[in-house]
Amino acid sequence: MHPRLSASVVLLRPAKCNGISKFQVLMAQRSSTMNSFSSMFVFPGGVHEDKDEQDAIPFIKDRDAVSKITGLRELFEEAGVLLVPNRNDPNMSHAVRLDSENNVKWQHLVHENASNFAPLLKHLNAVPAVSSLHYWVTFTTVS
Repeated sequence: MHPRLSASVVLLRPAKCNGISKFQVLMAQRSSTMNSFSSMFVFPGGVHEDKDEQDAIPFIKDRDAVSKITGLRELFEEAGVLLVPNRNDPNMSHAVRLDSENNVKWQHLVHENASNFAPLLKHLNAVPAVSSLHYWVTFTTVS
């Protein structure tokens, strides 16, 4: 069995709780029908698709660009969150808001075929927030 390249995104946002600064963490619950880790709460992510390499070409100076594109695509596919660079600070990002109907439509299209991620970005005149993601750690999961 060979490990496959994949990526997950740990998405944090500042929040206050009783006046104390904290962070909220985005997690998704896997379907109960999944063969592995069913019903578990996980960070959004998934397997690298060949199309991720082509989508990473504009960001080739970033050695982790392919993994970051995989993570950003999977974040949108699984959680409906599309991160783009912040205009004032490209090392930060924000989520693009789509109306509910378009969000579900595009999530389905990207889920069905990873090559639909680039047309989504083009449709929104957006670029993925590659520079705001930071490589953290490598895990190998045996399935």
